[in-house]
Amino acid sequence: MRLSDNPAVHQLARDLKLPRRGDPLVRIRDYALDRVRQALDAFPEAVADLDTLRRVLADRLRLRIEFLGHDTDIARMGEQHADFHPLLRPRLHKEFAEGETEGITLKRAGWDPVRFRYLAVIDARGRRASRAFFTAIHEIAHLLVHPEQMAFPGFRRTPGKGEISKDPIESVVDHVAGRVGFYAPVFGPILDEEISRDGSLSFACLDAARFSATPPPSLQATALAGISLVSDPVLFLHVDLARKKAEERALRSGQRSFDFAARPPKPDLRAVTAAPNEAARRSGLVIHPHIRVPSRSVISQAFEEADDVELRGRENQAWWENSTRGRLPELPLEVQATRRGSFVYGLIRPA
Repeated sequence: MRLSDNPAVHQLARDLKLPRRGDPLVRIRDYALDRVRQALDAFPEAVADLDTLRRVLADRLRLRIEFLGHDTDIARMGEQHADFHPLLRPRLHKEFAEGETEGITLKRAGWDPVRFRYLAVIDARGRRASRAFFTAIHEIAHLLVHPEQMAFPGFRRTPGKGEISKDPIESVVDHVAGRVGFYAPVFGPILDEEISRDGSLSFACLDAARFSATPPPSLQATALAGISLVSDPVLFLHVDLARKKAEERALRSGQRSFDFAARPPKPDLRAVTAAPNEAARRSGLVIHPHIRVPSRSVISQAFEEADDVELRGRENQAWWENSTRGRLPELPLEVQATRRGSFVYGLIRPA
């Protein structure tokens, strides 16, 4: 079922009293973006960076966002906001010292017409740092699409990726967050300035743009936002070891032949994510998710490297092969590849 067809999404659009015509997901997204525009219009200065964007939206929503950078911040934050809720300190200890919570948003215990109404605490320690930016924006997006007439619960945890994909409302909020966090009128000029220095969209441009925020968003989130804002055709890849879809289904279901069980197929390097922008879809770029990465591509070379690296190469789309349809159509390509820790990404454009 498409997200736009889900009854819960239609109900959310009704709760927001949005016009009934059109795709409910688009209507909810446009409603949220209109609230963003109104908040920025009311701000006395031009908003030119992502940190100010987040602060302006949080203030508008009466939301205070705090990031945990170190273990000691858990107790410090409980003391700093002790008057927010009598159970704040034990709640923060339970969620972040004992548990694995990525983020939590709480509602003030008593009504206060002046001070902030909501407190979002986001884990930005260690490996969580790369997701902290988007976790905070996810909480902002929740409040943007939260119907005023519906009571906000005492607290809510930020769901993980798996939970988001299973919950239609969380999926809607995640979709909205992608547009809000990289709001085009703010992020577009930042990215354009970096592209003008490098000549075209590159990982160097994306890095420079994402490090304009604190904590910085992940490279993948920045790339997915960035390719949607450029007019040139470009496709973003995240690659990793994976099996064919049919093999993965067989492994999960347990319906395997004796040979399959005795010698399960080895995973190949595949496109876990393949995201083209609109111009790429019209250009003849047809590299799709789950396709095997050619061994002679610089993307494969980057995957084999032990250290972080950036590579460029002139390649051809015909190097890529679909297991059922054969080689992809001929198309000269410019390919950039980068390894960042355990992650390997690619940017592909027609040459």
